[in-house]
Amino acid sequence: MKILQLISSIGFFGAENVVLELSRELSSLEGIDNVIGVFENSQNSHTEIAQYAKADSLKTMIFKCNGKVDFETLFVIKKFIKNEKIDIIHTHGYKSNIYGFVVAKMLKKPIMSTCHNWIANDFKTKAYYLLDKFILSKFNKIVAVSEDIRDELLRNKVKKDKISLIYNGINIDKFNNDNNDLKREFNIGKKIKVIGIVARFTAEKGLSNLLHAAQKASQLFPDCVFLFVGDGPLRDDLVKKSVELGIKEKVIFTGLRSDIPEIYSTIDIFVLPSLKEGLPIVLLEAMAAKKSIITTNVGAIPKVIENKKEGILISPNNISALTEALICLLKDEELSKELSLNAYNKVTRGFSSKMMCAKYIGIYEEILQNTQ
Repeated sequence: MKILQLISSIGFFGAENVVLELSRELSSLEGIDNVIGVFENSQNSHTEIAQYAKADSLKTMIFKCNGKVDFETLFVIKKFIKNEKIDIIHTHGYKSNIYGFVVAKMLKKPIMSTCHNWIANDFKTKAYYLLDKFILSKFNKIVAVSEDIRDELLRNKVKKDKISLIYNGINIDKFNNDNNDLKREFNIGKKIKVIGIVARFTAEKGLSNLLHAAQKASQLFPDCVFLFVGDGPLRDDLVKKSVELGIKEKVIFTGLRSDIPEIYSTIDIFVLPSLKEGLPIVLLEAMAAKKSIITTNVGAIPKVIENKKEGILISPNNISALTEALICLLKDEELSKELSLNAYNKVTRGFSSKMMCAKYIGIYEEILQNTQ
């Protein structure tokens, strides 16, 4: 079985992580040949996933692409799939869906997609997403990573029997890390509590709300700092907001980091105040790293985190609830430890990359049986 994982990337975030974890698991199995195909876009080029894949000795292929529609790229992908005798095209994201669909039709190859989320910040993106949802109805199979995404597919006339729900999974062992050396790098004292987030700095992550909560919580608990790990279009706005709130000295913006397991070992309380999500990989990572967690009840998060059992769940855009949750965990170390252990046990039982991979293999086999 030969599979092409096709993705057009804007950095290394949740979807890229899923593709990489799935590819690692697939490539370790006999009888499966997996290739990660990455668009190298002339504008806003991001091929980080290919670099990580090569570091793990995973097969990769770069497809150069000029603009939104590049007919030469279509034929390059077509030639690659034909020459490599690819059995299934597995796409991730709207651009990959569109290119993959056209090539699949040309070659009469089966095609499936994983829908990670749709975040539309402008009219142009909304238009592409509308086209994407229409095209997806023509695919052999679609994987939704949350119930919300599955329901959105159903609303867009995708047949129920074409949709499978598969939660994201991670390599649990990767986050079993007790290295606190980064505290020295960030000039954080040993007794200082670290509240952290790992995210792309975009509006749907609710990061401004965390800054407001940080201002209030740090008045009661001055021995804490807030670690913002990542980057994105709102970075400058968030830095400016931290100054306006008078907490510039309490907030550390690290930029993008490649040492994420070590980052988690530095964090005491992980906060994800998102307004919209599928199933965030960073949440699973924080659980695997045995962190106490505060997050919002959006997307598939309530399927993973039960309030006051594996973490504290709050409603989105609720700064007062976020502040109260922070104060609660900063006050109650026993509760914090209990939640973190429960979270670790939960992610170990149901959200490993091996479990995720087994479910995808079942879909690949079903597609091949139905298209022979």
